[in-house]
Formats: sequence, structure tokens, C-alpha cells
Amino acid sequence: MAADSSLLLVPMDVTEMPEALHKGIIDAFAAWEPMASTTLMRYQGTVAIHRSRHLGFMYFRKDFADAHPEALRQIVAAEIRAIRWLRADRSHLDRSSMWAIGGGKELSAYKWDVSPEQFSDIIIDLGGVSVAPIIPKGDMRRDGLLHRELEFLKASRQIPESVTWERVLKMFDQLITREILAHPAEYLLDTSDYGTTGQ
Repeated sequence: MAADSSLLLVPMDVTEMPEALHKGIIDAFAAWEPMASTTLMRYQGTVAIHRSRHLGFMYFRKDFADAHPEALRQIVAAEIRAIRWLRADRSHLDRSSMWAIGGGKELSAYKWDVSPEQFSDIIIDLGGVSVAPIIPKGDMRRDGLLHRELEFLKASRQIPESVTWERVLKMFDQLITREILAHPAEYLLDTSDYGTTGQ
């Protein structure tokens, strides 16, 4: 789709966007949760026109991965352990939402107008917590989500046109997570103790 020549992109910190929208400085913005939901609750007349899941990735430098393969696996196992803890009980999700909100307040002067329970509801509405940190097969196909994002970045000149899909695919390692999931006892995947820190 061709870009609208009248469209003006305004560089702005995400925490400034809700107030700028309210004051008419900008007409729309795209942001992650809970920024979108707090904006809807704080300012009457605002509407959400699109919501979608967001993919996040865990990155390792190749030299680190090659030199410390077991350390890498322990880090990934810790993420899987946390995901299983989150999915085990709604109270776990509420507690982690409380931690996330608290962390957001420490990093920004923006006032989060959402309770831990509301934050958890937002997560559930967007599809909940994934079963495991594995990229869906459909996203890895040519013309899948990642391939379309690559083409968008090339079209917008954010990365060189010469970057190929095959080169990008080689940067993803799906075997590590599957190997860890195949050995739950070895990596203590069902053992967690997050205590009551932050309560």
C-alpha cells in the first residue's frame, strides 16, 4: 500500500503520546500495552482502531552462544520456567502484572491508570501467555509475518535491499527451545519459587 504523502510522522516518546492525542497535537499513535488501554480509560472520545499480538525475541551474540552453550540453555530454560509459572494460576499473572506496572513507574513519570488485574485482563484479551517461547511455524514461512516485516523494512529503507529472507532465517535457532522442552527434569522446568517480592 502506498504511503499517504500528507502523512506526517512525529518523533515522540511513547509516554507523551496519550496527552498529545488528547490535545490534538497528533491524530493517532501506535503503542504497546498498557499504554493503549490507559489512554482509552483516561480520555473519553479516544478509540482503538487496531489491536494485535506483538512478537518479542531473545537475542544472543553468536560468539557467546558458541562459547557458552549451556549458559545459553539455562537462560532459555529460565524463560520457559517463568512462562509455566505464569500459566499455572491467574494469581501468578496478576503478581507479574503488578511487577510490570511497578517497573514501568520506575522507568517513567507516566502514570499507569491500570490495576494489576486489568493488566492481566489485557494480556488475556490479546491471547494470553504463550505455551512456550517458540515462533509459530506460520510466522516463519515466506509471506508469513516475519517475511512481511522484512519486506516492509527493506521498502522503508530501514535495512539494505540486499538482505535476503534466507539469510534472516539462518539467524533463528528453534532447536534450542525444543531440546530444553524435551528434557523438563534436567532443566527443572516445573520448579519455580518467585516468593512474594514486590508485594
